Amino acid sequence: MNHYVYRITCLITNKHYYGVRSCEADPCLDLGKKYKSSSNVVLMSIMLYGAEKHKFKIVRKFKTRMDAMLFECFLHEKFNVDLNPKFMNKARNRTTRAFFSAPGNQNPCWGKRMMFLERDVIFVKPEEINLYKERGYVLGRPEWLKNYGRKGKLNSFYGKKHSNETKILLRKKRSKPIKVFMTDGRTIELGSRLELGSVLNMSASLGASLVTRKRQHLFKKYGIESIEVIGENILHKED
Repeated sequence: MNHYVYRITCLITNKHYYGVRSCEADPCLDLGKKYKSSSNVVLMSIMLYGAEKHKFKIVRKFKTRMDAMLFECFLHEKFNVDLNPKFMNKARNRTTRAFFSAPGNQNPCWGKRMMFLERDVIFVKPEEINLYKERGYVLGRPEWLKNYGRKGKLNSFYGKKHSNETKILLRKKRSKPIKVFMTDGRTIELGSRLELGSVLNMSASLGASLVTRKRQHLFKKYGIESIEVIGENILHKED
């Protein structure tokens, strides 16, 4: 597994975004090609201006996810990315917390226990618990993390609505026909990505996210080989 911190710059607005990424592929072949970003703000910027108007840069590579996240935290603090108008980041990562959506033993936190020291949250193996206790870490989930999340008025989009121009762009993008190539040889043709959820027995939004983001574990779970969007690049599952 490769871990790296990246920076995406919109050449039109001259705004930056710092993020962290873990993948099996070579980072140079991953960033800007297979992976654009997990940020909705960045993805919206790419949709509005095009990927060619964005610069993708690998800032630094790391041997572990934890080291990569620590460096991301450092950059977020250095540039105050959540308050700095030159950045697209809506939140500042102040902790090495690591949440993963992969199920079971595919999850990097599988079999590990959560420990914390002030704002730093880590996942450690059972045999390492005493070692981290000696360093001051406490076993369990911190109280602030239980309430973590930008909900309600804390959400930057609270009380706001998309402009008519943005709604038209979103509707146009989501209404493109798609072809879903299954591992068993079947090909499923749908009128839009919003119809994929009903085929896979999931919500429309989650089904649509399979088209815009490569969720490796869901591709494998539902036997999807690749998804083709008419007029766009084909999104292949990651090896």
